[in-house]
Amino acid sequence: MKSAHSKTYHILCCALACALLAMLASCQRSLPDLDDAHRDLRSETLAFPGAQGFAAAAVGGRGGQVVRVTTLAADGEGSLRHALELEGPRTIVFEVGGVIDLPENLVIANPFVTIAGQTAPSPGITLIGGGLEITAHEVIVRHLRIRPGDREAGAKPENRDAIAILGDPRGDREVYNVLVDHCTLSWGVDETFSTWYEGVRDVTLSNSLIYESLDDSIHPQGPHSKALLIGDHTRRFSMIGNVLAHNDDRNPILKGDASGLMVNNFIYDPGRWPLTFFDRERRGPSLFTAVGNTFIAGKSTPPEHLTILIGRNMKSGTQIYLRDNIGLHGTTEDPWDMVDNKSRRAKDARVDEPPVWLEGLEPMPASALEEHLLPRAGARPLDRDTHDARVIRQIMERTGHIIDSHSEVGGFPAVEPATRAEWELPEDASLEEWLEQMHRALVP
Repeated sequence: MKSAHSKTYHILCCALACALLAMLASCQRSLPDLDDAHRDLRSETLAFPGAQGFAAAAVGGRGGQVVRVTTLAADGEGSLRHALELEGPRTIVFEVGGVIDLPENLVIANPFVTIAGQTAPSPGITLIGGGLEITAHEVIVRHLRIRPGDREAGAKPENRDAIAILGDPRGDREVYNVLVDHCTLSWGVDETFSTWYEGVRDVTLSNSLIYESLDDSIHPQGPHSKALLIGDHTRRFSMIGNVLAHNDDRNPILKGDASGLMVNNFIYDPGRWPLTFFDRERRGPSLFTAVGNTFIAGKSTPPEHLTILIGRNMKSGTQIYLRDNIGLHGTTEDPWDMVDNKSRRAKDARVDEPPVWLEGLEPMPASALEEHLLPRAGARPLDRDTHDARVIRQIMERTGHIIDSHSEVGGFPAVEPATRAEWELPEDASLEEWLEQMHRALVP
């Protein structure tokens, strides 16, 4: 007969064994294979004409209800927050234009939603004080300006991104087919754009303007001007046709066990760290393709820095492909001459074929980017506000610098709210055509 002590010991051992098995099961939870990083979406129905990247076929709110935003209030009936909290497929249109002042971030937790910022009357929709947290699948966001800023009121500083696409630390949530297009993202306190946690895959950031991530501001870790984070375990992240300016770090950064595609982006004044690769947490090897990008030094860019840094902590098996990129010091015969790490780890990462790619993608030459992208990137480029116009002018004139506070450049915009009469929306069969007409009226 067992003693009470041995019985207790037996129970504890069983409990520990169960906990260990649960932990192992969690660790072995199936993520998409890292090397499953090629897609051919040419036969798919696109989110909208010209959609690109791994989320090009996102469904968004197609086939669902049309939800009208009729107030600039942060919450309540008719607000953007209320529209996002609804369930089921929905396309959100705006009968108001102006500034939505957020005491905390908006959260997109319910899938199948399109935010059609192009439908707002001039001057469009600007979010201040907080940003968007996306924790759902099938999400399309177009023509919003998001400027969290560093005033005291607003979302927690450590969470004050313009857009954060968040999986789950336990891997229990899948966040995929998220497409952010023609948005302006600035004055982030943590990152300005980020993906984080397991479960994030098939993301597109395209034709957007990302600038002035705040440096010595209110972040608890101190100086923190960081543009774009492709977080651990993210699968098939694509950034195509974006313009970045005046960000000190993460232009972008790729972390461990992640795959990313960077095509035709124009990066001006990237501070100390342009394109970087770090895996301090030792998550695993990563895959990355960079084709046809341009990096231009500015006032905040140390003259001795090269364009690409591959950290010595990147795991063996990391693969990086470089082609037709213009670095901070111009073009080089060998694309790897712009890499600021000649360690064995960097040399081992070099591959001759893109480990991450989209069939049918046709990059334009890096030398053509400035002329093509500057008039077209960001929210409502034919209806720019003063800050977007200012930054585009700075890029063209090679002026400006990294800032610590949005107050240095005039603060949040003073905007007169605008309304428009209630629309007679088209039948569902032509709703997407109508949205595209609204988009084309704002982009040259």
